[in-house]
Amino acid sequence: MIDAQRSADAPVPRGPAAALPSAASRAVLDGGRAPWSWSISDGVLAALAYADVFDWPLSADEIHRKLPASASLDEVHSALQLPKVTAVVDATEGLYALWGRDSLIAERRRREAISTDLWKRAARYGRVIAGLPFVKMVAVSGSLAVNAADEHADVDYFVVTEDDRVWTARALIIGVVKVARIGRHRRATLCPNYLIGESNLRLTDRDRFTAHELLQLVPLFGTDTYDRLLAENQWFREFLPNGVGNRAAPLPEPPAVGRRLRPLLANRAVDRAVDRLERWERERKIPRLTGEGSTAETRFDENVCKGHVDGHRQRILDAYESRLQRLAVGR
Repeated sequence: MIDAQRSADAPVPRGPAAALPSAASRAVLDGGRAPWSWSISDGVLAALAYADVFDWPLSADEIHRKLPASASLDEVHSALQLPKVTAVVDATEGLYALWGRDSLIAERRRREAISTDLWKRAARYGRVIAGLPFVKMVAVSGSLAVNAADEHADVDYFVVTEDDRVWTARALIIGVVKVARIGRHRRATLCPNYLIGESNLRLTDRDRFTAHELLQLVPLFGTDTYDRLLAENQWFREFLPNGVGNRAAPLPEPPAVGRRLRPLLANRAVDRAVDRLERWERERKIPRLTGEGSTAETRFDENVCKGHVDGHRQRILDAYESRLQRLAVGR
């Protein structure tokens, strides 16, 4: 997530045409809930409003991919020239932001430079995680996935594991996290904050926030599993009909640890021992993690470890809806 805590409550600048909508218009605002029929110009403003929650300007291509309406890129370019849009949007260097937020252009350039350096770390340790037993997919999520990392950013990972091995895989990954904290590797903590078993690819949260997070994932390993993840969650098109997935440059082959251990793990006695380890780790960690800050957005069970404990999803959606209201977008 792109500085969710810092940015969600940022003041919304209001352009000369901005005004609060009518009660009827407020009733149909998206707010991350049921999708509705957007005009392309309103969709452009909605895409910019969502990005504004994260202090982030967008290119025309990015607006197109984040548009809550089906449209061509040419139609987006045309909408960006409409008086309704130009009255409340600044354009600089091919990037667009809500009126009065043109300073975000320089901020974006700064974060992109930080992200370039951080990607090296993300790839290095992503490769190590991919080489662990039971890991089926490793993807980068959060601010780095959209090249928006700042100096306080962590490297967030979304990981898919074999079924009934989420907690064993998590324990192994935490070992990698601890090694990464040693010495010169301390900068930018590794955060494997979302792990699911491969039979749980169909996500239960279905809203604008989750659709954005899904499409922003950058897979480093396990592209077949990533393709299945997208296929199982085609509901995202209700919110982002022009959205497409990502492809990172292929990582070098992961370390052979997992491949070499796999024949051993196929042994029934070893498999039973791993079952016991999985059960022990699960029964030990679920109560502890739940007690540390369980919210409606966390989930800890046999095949899901979702550690989003700060309630940022609802805060983001609330801030987004507030911007929609101030921009007075409607049917």
